[in-house]
Amino acid sequence: MATTACESLVLRPRQAAQALQIGERTLRRLTMQGVIPSIKVGRLRLFPRAALEAWLTEQAVGGTVPKAD
Repeated sequence: MATTACESLVLRPRQAAQALQIGERTLRRLTMQGVIPSIKVGRLRLFPRAALEAWLTEQAVGGTVPKAD
């Protein structure tokens, strides 16, 4: 997910879910559990692209994601 000058540094929830290839509900649940990094700006939750890339790398080298309830 390398960024170009035109790409945003942050993703909205729908964009983040698509980038991670997971559902928006799963993204919301994992975010509320503190598993997926995000920032809150007012009522808007944003997902920094670099933080998502780092999180994915961590998962690929042995991290674990909680199972759905």
